[in-house]
Amino acid sequence: MQGTWEVQGYTGTFRMSRMNKEWIGFYMQDGNQTEMRFDHLNINFGVITGKGCDAVGDFTIYGQHNPQNNQIKIEKQYTGKHRVFYEGQFDGFRVISGRWSMPEYNISDTFRLEKNYDPNYDN
Repeated sequence: MQGTWEVQGYTGTFRMSRMNKEWIGFYMQDGNQTEMRFDHLNINFGVITGKGCDAVGDFTIYGQHNPQNNQIKIEKQYTGKHRVFYEGQFDGFRVISGRWSMPEYNISDTFRLEKNYDPNYDN
């Protein structure tokens, strides 16, 4: 949607579009980098939800975002499989990074997600 606006003698133009919720990134494990993609990742009013896929399979996520310090905690549940826990920092706009863990297997490593920014996205 696009148009013009006027407020108390000031005018301008605007363009509104739906925000792209696709994020891409990777997690490290045993020195190997594995790509992951979130078709939908939403951070809204302290709640994180989404879905995506990686080499292990399809997953959904649910978590929390503390807007005061931008810390995140996410639980990633693979369809019919195990869970992975993520803790890290959100830069407030485009990047989430930190550590993932699977406490029952006593393993953890790093991860990084980045919003797949497309200025032409308008679906």
